[in-house]
Amino acid sequence: MPDVYFIRHGESAGNYAQVLQGSMDYPLTAHGQTQAEALGSYFRGIQFDTVIASDLLRASATAEALAGFQQVGISTDERLREVHLGVLEGKAREVIQNEFPDLIGRDLLTAEVEGAETKNDLTERCAWLYYKLTEEWKDKDQIAVVSHGGFITIFFMYLLAKDNWVSLQRSMRIDNTGVSRIHFRKDRASIQYINRITHLE
Repeated sequence: MPDVYFIRHGESAGNYAQVLQGSMDYPLTAHGQTQAEALGSYFRGIQFDTVIASDLLRASATAEALAGFQQVGISTDERLREVHLGVLEGKAREVIQNEFPDLIGRDLLTAEVEGAETKNDLTERCAWLYYKLTEEWKDKDQIAVVSHGGFITIFFMYLLAKDNWVSLQRSMRIDNTGVSRIHFRKDRASIQYINRITHLE
């Protein structure tokens, strides 16, 4: 069963502009590219069997920088995208608070606002990834999954509570290029660490 490294993308233009990105496609900033290169250099001693990433530019470019230090290609899948946030995408949090005061204090990833991805949609995506890691890729040793902060945290909640993940409070933070390592076994997953950014020091 594999050790899986869940990696958030480097700083994007949307991060820099401090807007809610969701499924909108923003490239890495120059700083984000530097972060991604540092990530790749840090992991040059680990040979990944598989590197899979969200197809959004900020994640796929981070994965390419990581794979550049590896003898492995990358694959992308739209099911690893950030949570789709409907009418909130591209807006700063201050704008959202003014335009949607009923959302103040709520978790925007699960508020199910107009046009946003539903909790059932997210559960299906999490179930797909879990099956991929524990069945389809169960004979692999090292896997890198390059995705987005919101989706990664929701997947971790799914690991804890499966379909009841929505009952949990989202409390963790994943920084740009933050790495979280989970070891999967046949019937359980063991968290080794969350949001390690040693490569940026």
